[in-house]
Amino acid sequence: MIIHLLFHFLLTIICIQEARYLRGVTATGAAISVTTQYVLQKGRKVQGVYDVTDFVAMHPGGDKILLAAGAAVDPFWALYSQHKTAEVLEILEGYRIGRLDIKDVPKIKTNDHRLTIETLNGKTIDLSVDQLKKKFKSYTIGSVIQCAGNRRADMNQYKKVQGLMWEGTAISNAEWTGVRLCDILADAGIDVFDDKIKHVHFEGADVDPTDDGFVEISGYAWSGGGRGIIRIEISADNGETWHSCEMEQEKRQDLEHMYAWTLFKAEVKIPPNVKEFNIIAKAVDRSYNTQPETASGIWNVRGLIHNAWHRVPIIVRD
Repeated sequence: MIIHLLFHFLLTIICIQEARYLRGVTATGAAISVTTQYVLQKGRKVQGVYDVTDFVAMHPGGDKILLAAGAAVDPFWALYSQHKTAEVLEILEGYRIGRLDIKDVPKIKTNDHRLTIETLNGKTIDLSVDQLKKKFKSYTIGSVIQCAGNRRADMNQYKKVQGLMWEGTAISNAEWTGVRLCDILADAGIDVFDDKIKHVHFEGADVDPTDDGFVEISGYAWSGGGRGIIRIEISADNGETWHSCEMEQEKRQDLEHMYAWTLFKAEVKIPPNVKEFNIIAKAVDRSYNTQPETASGIWNVRGLIHNAWHRVPIIVRD
């Protein structure tokens, strides 16, 4: 689920632009992590993904456990057989954040890939990518794809409606290049104008991405007077704990002359046993100016220069 949040602030501002709710990971996805140490367990009894960040300090082997970060622990357990006990599995299970999806991102080789079409009369058309390129003319089409609920939030201002409150961002435009399905069907002797043909059902090799129990955050921050941003932090527990964000800044500007915004991203673990919580973001500039926690001390009737901590509500759905 992608939530686009288009808020605008001024003076050391923070705006969370995108939140992606995830619950599990594939083997490929689990291997990519900056601040959190994942390990995988692929044995017959257990297939899971585990966040062992907090366990490193307690691990009897010390930080040797990080040798398996982003990968499987099985090879290490094969070497150190003392791990193969019910007690160790019970400890590991306490750090589980998701299951290991054995259906990872499909690795398709162009030379081996086949397009298979099954028709109403039971006929099967089977073509390679090379055959498609050589036998049929290629076309490029520019096309808009828009969610039917685009700008639903605007309609909701007139009268309450149901659905995700999209602003004007549930839309995209892209160019698609390939051969036409109607040409393939006509070449196989199928009447594309047959009234009995009502629908086309597509089955791809890709699978829906799994979720891993984290919210992925991205956004921007900036400060006035050319003061660069030196720190951006995110909290998912109302400010009890904070997580530093990875920042991307204009390379041609320094912290004393930073007139461009600073982009940031971070992954925040979803608090356990909650259905609703807030993501809070705040920044500090090079002069150590900070944002007010709330709008109570900066409120004005015209709603100008709002730069309090940015809070975005997150709803967890099963």
